[in-house]
Amino acid sequence: MPGTTLIWDERHIVLSSAAPMLTANSSLLAGGFHRCRHIVNRHVDSTYNPDDPDLEMRSYIRSLLLPVDATAGMMTAVDLRDAVAIRAEHRDFRMLVLATVGVSNAARSGIRCTPLFPAYHPGTINTVVLFDASVTEGAMLNAFITSTEAKAAALQDEGVEDAAGRRATGTTTDAIVTASIQDAEYGVTHRYMGVSTEIGNALGQAVYEAIRYGLQLYRRRSPVRQF
Repeated sequence: MPGTTLIWDERHIVLSSAAPMLTANSSLLAGGFHRCRHIVNRHVDSTYNPDDPDLEMRSYIRSLLLPVDATAGMMTAVDLRDAVAIRAEHRDFRMLVLATVGVSNAARSGIRCTPLFPAYHPGTINTVVLFDASVTEGAMLNAFITSTEAKAAALQDEGVEDAAGRRATGTTTDAIVTASIQDAEYGVTHRYMGVSTEIGNALGQAVYEAIRYGLQLYRRRSPVRQF
């Protein structure tokens, strides 16, 4: 995409943009709506549990020589060699979906989950969506819904279950970052991201494909603990 770079190794995935991106983020660093130039999905050990996760994450971002106030940060214990990237294009937009998938703590939303975590834990299914398009903040939030529905569909079609044998809708620690370059060259602003829109339909398909493929990679690397 115009003005973007992607660094991908065993320690982290860093997606950067020359111009600030509008971001909507459910994870630890730069949560909520922000203008960010970098999105980091960082690998941590499954036992990661610092006294102050926010402070530790900020320190890590600084070690990458990135500005903390312009960086959205996520964490995962998933092997980053199994990260999946899916691209989609249309006359009105382009998008990139990046996903890291693990389901060792698969869960089903709508019932009481145990154990419950009072503090931050690293994400298990992390999804980053970058739009080369102009989108409203409402559409960015709508993208959360469409992405989550696609993730749940992918997990159910792959037969992922929680510890009690119920079909899982996600894990206990999933996170999403949606970002937009806010490119006006297409001459249209996207105000909705439901599956009946061109952009929402493409998003759902891309997330669904990324989660299913990421899950297959996870199972190959972790055959004993598939669910």
